[in-house]
Amino acid sequence: CLAKAIEADRDFGHQLALRLHEREETLVQRAMADVLTRLFRRLTWDALPFLDAMLASEDEGVLAAASATVGDVKYLDKE
Repeated sequence: CLAKAIEADRDFGHQLALRLHEREETLVQRAMADVLTRLFRRLTWDALPFLDAMLASEDEGVLAAASATVGDVKYLDKE
């Protein structure tokens, strides 16, 4: 749903992602980590803070999903 919200309205979707990212519930954090690849493709550089925070997570599920997504940084435009 988050990816669809970003596709429909990037600014609204980004604000929604920021709100969800602030939540402390483990299930919400894991769900955000699971869609991190899609966030990179849709939000490009704006998704990088999500990855940074997830790589610092103490939850092994969040950390594993974020670690698997590190390679998606290649989708970011270098300009």
